[in-house]
Amino acid sequence: MKPLELPRVTPELNDQLSFLIRREMYVKYFRYRNLIYMIAALLLIFVELLFLRETQTVVNARVVTIGMLSMLLLFLVIMFFVFLVKKQKRDHWKTRTIRKLSQVNSAIKFYFDEKRLLFKTESHTSEIKWEYYKYWAENKDSLFIIPEKDIYEAIYYSKSELGIDNYDDLKRIAGNKLEVLPKVKFF
Repeated sequence: MKPLELPRVTPELNDQLSFLIRREMYVKYFRYRNLIYMIAALLLIFVELLFLRETQTVVNARVVTIGMLSMLLLFLVIMFFVFLVKKQKRDHWKTRTIRKLSQVNSAIKFYFDEKRLLFKTESHTSEIKWEYYKYWAENKDSLFIIPEKDIYEAIYYSKSELGIDNYDDLKRIAGNKLEVLPKVKFF
């Protein structure tokens, strides 16, 4: 296969970067979903304690439940604002990246086979073995090849960039060499 000459900015770039941001947010904040269930359970316990006869044990249980609810709600509010700030920063990063890449006129030469992925620019050449990547995913008409550690080191190409035949070849090789990225449930 001869190297493909690919532009730095494509119409799909916004969707591709949005997919990476959504995936990062899912991975980072999915573990906090249990916090909502804990708050609901404590709220239910507190409501049940309201209907019990007032003894010292019931009053103590109410105080403990109110304290725990307050701490969990405070933590939930803080995490919500942290999430909003992080999301806002990622959206600004996406806008800056698209703007910066659209100012660069040079194309990237891209080559792939069963052993490696090769990238060439005017000043750099990078060869990456398939073993560096762990997952692959398809979103809309884009194929993502993702390493295990940093999602922002992923490479992603669309059908319009590679052409249907090359896209299908890359998808076939990725399917043979890599694991399918687990699905995101809430996005």
